[in-house]
Amino acid sequence: MRLPRVVVVGGGITGLATAWYLRRMAQERGPSRCPFEVMVLEAAPRAGGKLRTEHRDGFLVEAGPDSFLTGKPAAVDLCRDLGLADALIPQQREPRGAYVARRGRLVPIPQGMRLVHPGRPWAFLRSPLLSLPGRLRALAHPMVPERDGGGDESVGAFVQRRYGAELLRVLGEPLLAGIHLADPWRLSLGSTFPALRAPMRRSTPAAAAQSEPARLRGSPFASLTGGMEQLVDALRARLAGCLQLGAVVTSIVPAPGGYGVHLRNGPDVPAAAAVPGAAAEPGAGA
Repeated sequence: MRLPRVVVVGGGITGLATAWYLRRMAQERGPSRCPFEVMVLEAAPRAGGKLRTEHRDGFLVEAGPDSFLTGKPAAVDLCRDLGLADALIPQQREPRGAYVARRGRLVPIPQGMRLVHPGRPWAFLRSPLLSLPGRLRALAHPMVPERDGGGDESVGAFVQRRYGAELLRVLGEPLLAGIHLADPWRLSLGSTFPALRAPMRRSTPAAAAQSEPARLRGSPFASLTGGMEQLVDALRARLAGCLQLGAVVTSIVPAPGGYGVHLRNGPDVPAAAAVPGAAAEPGAGA
């Protein structure tokens, strides 16, 4: 009897990680507890999405992201679950600076900034990065009431409400939105920067640090000795036989027993469940 199939649309890092955890769940359940099979459909000729590492003249050259945030434990946990904990390396700890182009010159980001949160008020107040009214508005964030009703909000709405429109324009848009190459008004705060909701809490970073390998503590970014694509390689190896490349999904529609995943260049794929992702063509429905 054919097992129920879960189709993951998109073989970027999110799709690969989702598929692997699903496959591991199915294997752990065993044949007597609703087993299922997993299939990943990727439109491109290679999996991994933006993660790609080139090897040239003895050097590793990242063609996409060169690291991930250690403050978000999911990536570290994924590496550990894949047996890559020993390959994790921290960002170089030499002092570095970041600058913002303002009025024709480079202005250093004030010391103590935690993303857009001014952790050292006096250093922030002395900085020419924002106008004086903009600095005072940002430093007034403790007096900003919590959002009515709770729930999620966009990064743009949160930063403007809590720190002011000028800080959003000067730091929030290039820094926070730039990490994701996205519009800050369309980024979920809860999904992308949940720690900003309570930047003064010490428990969250401390708890995260306890779960990190010792050599990563104190470093905000980490990578792998074999480059970021080492993570993709590990997932591809564990998903052997589950990954179909060059499969362009045009739509996902309800069907008897689940869903029908329509391909532009192949037969329809029946699925008991489907996880839509970036590989679906624009306008594809679910």
